[in-house]
Amino acid sequence: MACERFTREIAVAIFWAANPMACTYTTLLTLPENVSVPHASEQRTPSKRLMTVEADADIQRTLGFWLNRQPGFKWAGGFNRGEDVLPALQRRPTEMLLVNRLLPGASQLLDALKARFPDLPVFTYGIYEESDQIFVSVSGVEAGYLLRRPSA
Repeated sequence: MACERFTREIAVAIFWAANPMACTYTTLLTLPENVSVPHASEQRTPSKRLMTVEADADIQRTLGFWLNRQPGFKWAGGFNRGEDVLPALQRRPTEMLLVNRLLPGASQLLDALKARFPDLPVFTYGIYEESDQIFVSVSGVEAGYLLRRPSA
């Protein structure tokens, strides 16, 4: 029944630091098309404006839905393509940006963001079908070590 209601189950990992690697991850169910993301203006408490860069519309909507439910944050929208980000941020600034690290041109976008908006907190994230793929995707696995999540 859940498979009929939700399109996919995905693991979302936000990478806070590269060395040493710091990552937070969770499992999300993508939302059906008929579920709308509440506008940030519907929140009552002051929050930091956060935007996302994600090519997949279902994932973009799902991220917005859950980010709006995090205390202290409001999802102010997203971009489907990296090349749209820089011009749009000139017109409509944000206080934090999440960028899919597997987006084509993501590393060039991150370099350009750092150069043009040095004080803007920008974090990368990844979308994975299974949470173990998060750890396999981290460099160094080929060198013989593997990061594991702690047992509960």
